[in-house]
Amino acid sequence: MHYFSKYLSRLSVYDKSFIVGIVALLTPLILTLKTIRWIKLFQLNDSIQIIDLYKSEVLFLIGFTALGLTLLSLSNRSLIQRLFLFGLQAIALCVAFVEISAHRFFMSTGSTLDFQLFTLAFKNFDELWKLISSETPIATLVLLGVTLIVLLISPWISVKAMKPRTSEKTPVPPSQNPAHKPSAWLFALGILATVSLASAATPALANANSAFSRSSFVNLITSALDTADEDEQTSLQRTSLKHVKLTPKPEQENPKNVVIVILESTRARSVTPYNESLQTTPFLQSLASKSLIAERAYAVIPHTSKALVAILCGIEPQPGMEITEASPGGIPANCLARLLANQGYETAFFQSATESFEERRQLINNMGYASFTPYEEMPTRGFEKTNYFGYEDNIMLRPSETWLKTHKNKPFFATYLTLTPHHNYRTPRRFKHEKLSDNKELNKYLNAIRYTDDFVKRLMAQYKRLGLYDNTIFVFVGDHGEGFGEHGRKQHDNVIYEEGIHVPLMIYEPSHPDAQRIDTPISQIDIVPTLLDRLNFQIVDGAFPGYILTKSPEDRRVFAYCWYERRCMASISKNNKFIDHFDRMPVEFFALDKDPLEKENIPLNPLISEQYYQELVTWRANVLGMYQD
Repeated sequence: MHYFSKYLSRLSVYDKSFIVGIVALLTPLILTLKTIRWIKLFQLNDSIQIIDLYKSEVLFLIGFTALGLTLLSLSNRSLIQRLFLFGLQAIALCVAFVEISAHRFFMSTGSTLDFQLFTLAFKNFDELWKLISSETPIATLVLLGVTLIVLLISPWISVKAMKPRTSEKTPVPPSQNPAHKPSAWLFALGILATVSLASAATPALANANSAFSRSSFVNLITSALDTADEDEQTSLQRTSLKHVKLTPKPEQENPKNVVIVILESTRARSVTPYNESLQTTPFLQSLASKSLIAERAYAVIPHTSKALVAILCGIEPQPGMEITEASPGGIPANCLARLLANQGYETAFFQSATESFEERRQLINNMGYASFTPYEEMPTRGFEKTNYFGYEDNIMLRPSETWLKTHKNKPFFATYLTLTPHHNYRTPRRFKHEKLSDNKELNKYLNAIRYTDDFVKRLMAQYKRLGLYDNTIFVFVGDHGEGFGEHGRKQHDNVIYEEGIHVPLMIYEPSHPDAQRIDTPISQIDIVPTLLDRLNFQIVDGAFPGYILTKSPEDRRVFAYCWYERRCMASISKNNKFIDHFDRMPVEFFALDKDPLEKENIPLNPLISEQYYQELVTWRANVLGMYQD
């Protein structure tokens, strides 16, 4: 102990500046942010979980401190020590930036920030900056700015303050200065740094969420090293859809028009046809008694660009965050627009969002639409922006009417992608809100759905005015749902639970009302084969993986995958649901017939769990193989 005190008293000015100007600032920042996340979203049941909570942060701070002192002790030359201090300062700035960014991301979404998300953000910085700047609170930006500035100047202020005047210097011979002489202490510091930093990345002892239990910076590093996928094998067990085409059936008469309205961020439980106690969509409810309704329809991946592929192409999108489907030739199938265009249909896609996000124009072009109209090509006067993505949905009405008047003498396929219910759930100021929930954010969301229901009502009135209503098949489907912390997660990209992937799906044909509700599991990939069957087309030179809604097998399983890379995937049957989290959390199993809100996780026999897992792995490999064929 005496030698240790002697060692500390002889630390150089750079050692002390490192401790005071860097470590002393990082420590409260990292531990405080972790505590805020814990208090906000988690409850701990025992002391082991408390140890788990801070184990990674404490070990990282110990390891970083030991590493810094080791490096600074390798030389007694001021220039070398100054360079080492610069390097440690750069590491500290990176740590602070990651910790604050990951904290904000977690508080917004309930998900941890990993390497894949981090690199995607920088790769698409121009697109995501508008999102980040529009949704990041001022307090977070101030904290980030102040922290980085303090870390930039504090070590060097400390150096200047601690550096003795020339006349006061009392040189210590290297042989008597343990802080700058290779010694047992230096060796011990190196061992301590190595062991602590390695231990900071070890799995949690008891906490179920291993990614949350790690320090945000450590989790970023470990996720970068964990890019290998032992299940990345691919297979192709389907008939190719690259050359699929249609032929009319003999019974086909006058071809029907087709309209698909994609309801942005709309979950089934928040629309009236699925929850009559909630008056969010009175217009859709008025059509419910005359529609074919899928009670259990699921998004394949809860992310809009991916959902468009499932809905409009009849195939699963490629698992992963990259929108590979938007690259030229990126969709391994002939989508519905191209198939119908080859049968003489006019095709058009309207969206109130920007065309630039995730290469949307190229994606729609890949699908075979002849006309694509984003908000940039619409008159914006009199309409309000709902978020940085674009404008309120009513902005699509005038361009829609113009296009329909020009093309109404031929059969057509038109698609409308709404936007208003997307986070942050802002409606036009003229739209009066109703109190539908005590939760302020949820109430905004529900009123945004109310607004979109009014848009749908106006759109249908437009079709009536133009005399197109009776000869059109209308499809209303959610691209994905939205979470509000029901399972600790918010928004949608990483929400594999029912609030994130259970979506509304209604098919309404005015000339042939169909009051039918289907309670078997349905996937978004079922929409294309169902519509082609209703239009009396025969599919040749290929077979879509989905089913006609009314012929979906009772024992069928549908599959879903998180947008975030290797985060979660699920299989859903009529009575239950299995979720795998890629070892970040234990698997989950819910009896949906008795527990539709997934409140009770049922323990599974390991052999049964492995069977479910292998079924998911096979499905994922099959989808990946389709995109690599």
